[in-house]
Amino acid sequence: FFLLAQHSHHDMGLVRFGRFYSFWPHIVVFSVNFRFIVGDMAVEECRNQHHVADPHYRQASSYAEAVQALGYSDDWKKYSLCEEIYTAFTLFNSAQVFFVNVLDPKKHKKTVAEKEMDVADSQIELPLEAIAGSVEVTGKTAGEDYEVFYGDTACIVEFLKETTGKANVKYDAVDPTQVTKSDIIGGYSVSTHKTTGLELINSVFPRFTKVPDLILCPNWSHDPEVAAVMSAKAENINGLFEAEAILDVDCTEETGAIYYTEVPEWKKKKNFTKKTEILCFPKVALGDRVFNLSTQLAASISAVDNATAYGDGIANKLALVKAEENSLI
Repeated sequence: FFLLAQHSHHDMGLVRFGRFYSFWPHIVVFSVNFRFIVGDMAVEECRNQHHVADPHYRQASSYAEAVQALGYSDDWKKYSLCEEIYTAFTLFNSAQVFFVNVLDPKKHKKTVAEKEMDVADSQIELPLEAIAGSVEVTGKTAGEDYEVFYGDTACIVEFLKETTGKANVKYDAVDPTQVTKSDIIGGYSVSTHKTTGLELINSVFPRFTKVPDLILCPNWSHDPEVAAVMSAKAENINGLFEAEAILDVDCTEETGAIYYTEVPEWKKKKNFTKKTEILCFPKVALGDRVFNLSTQLAASISAVDNATAYGDGIANKLALVKAEENSLI
């Protein structure tokens, strides 16, 4: 058995041993620390008007690639995937990330009542959350009198003829407050034949021949049910592989832990006890930005593991140690 093998991108990947079938082990090569993250993001949904989990999700290895695929917002409380984009690619610039966006504009939306709006330079600016296909201008016909498109910071209604004054507009907008832990957990729908949420982790290896080994759900992983599913997925991916579920302690005064001395009791009460769990406390800050410690830890792990040429980081050394312990070499 060998533990290091050449990766398709000419770097060395970590090799893990799967379960034994017949007389041969399954040996899979993958680059160190692929992160699998489930959360919500509105901009990409509004622009494309389809659910990112239908039929697939997004893989990114740079800030530009992630923003082009998903969009970006500094409102991390609403859109948790943006915290990971900023952390992974702006602060640490390390590793690849699989993003699963559970926000569905067909399901998680609200109707904004018709209101009179100012027209400037033949345009009306709507929030980025506005769903382009739902925009209606009273007395006007879409495609004939106006077009709707997205800029960097707004959804733009542009009149095809010079227009001034005011216009009455109504539209639907995505509403991230309607996303629930059931959306994050996901599953398989018999009626639609679609897989969503955390359940999609088993689709990564068949599609990309890469195995995620860090699982995150920022803003959601403090929930015991979400954490339990994350841990279960970490224990068994495709019946062959293991990962780590990086979780956050609830840091709110009402339901969580404020001081480190309160964390052990909270941890036991919420049943955060599995060996595949890494529990993080508290939140951390950089300037005016507040981060879940889970995203910072995951990015730091990836950065350290990939710091040395050919992936000769901690993860590979641990693989060698475990192999020696199991008399594989």
